[in-house]
Amino acid sequence: QESLISPSDLKRKIPHYLKPEMAELTHLYKIYLDRIKEDNLIDFGGLLYNIIDILKKEPLILKELQKKYPHIIVDDVERRLKEIIIDITENFQQQFPQRLLQ
Repeated sequence: QESLISPSDLKRKIPHYLKPEMAELTHLYKIYLDRIKEDNLIDFGGLLYNIIDILKKEPLILKELQKKYPHIIVDDVERRLKEIIIDITENFQQQFPQRLLQ
């Protein structure tokens, strides 16, 4: 989840020649996600995945966050947080293309 990928997306992205070896891994990943959901738990990856899902599905929430936080100072960005930061700072890329997160 920290890579922001669901079990079904993972299955589709695995090259055909690796599918037999990766089948058990994708199955275990799905079992893990089902289990934490069943136990009403969430891990850090789940938090990130859900935040991005909400921002994509609820543009009003995204707009409110953009209004509330027009500027964000980022000291150290983990790869998986990049999408959240860019979503919240919609115009960042247009205003400061030389500072785009990489």
